[in-house]
Amino acid sequence: MNREAFDRLFDMTGRTVIVTGGTRGIGLALAEGFILAGARVVVASRKPDACEKAVDHLRGLGGQAIGVPTHLGDVDALGALVRRTVDEFGGIDVVVNNAANALAQPLGEMTVDAWT
Repeated sequence: MNREAFDRLFDMTGRTVIVTGGTRGIGLALAEGFILAGARVVVASRKPDACEKAVDHLRGLGGQAIGVPTHLGDVDALGALVRRTVDEFGGIDVVVNNAANALAQPLGEMTVDAWT
């Protein structure tokens, strides 16, 4: 596959991506990749200062990014994350749930309370 075909295959121009746990490690690396592929990125983390630092970094790469401090165990905060993303970028195309949680049970058995 040549470079042009590869770039088209992974082109995210005009797409909006939320990355939870997107302020460091794997989450930040994913956010960087989406920025470099042309996406608008929303990083979500419990720490406002970490969101701000990640957003500055992502914008420094030439991308559009916002940070939304969010605790994934707070259903109202999740709603606010979605609303802020839609208000800012018009919709959501991809959600990467990268936030850490040490739950050891099948996904179908999890409740919202398990995240708090």
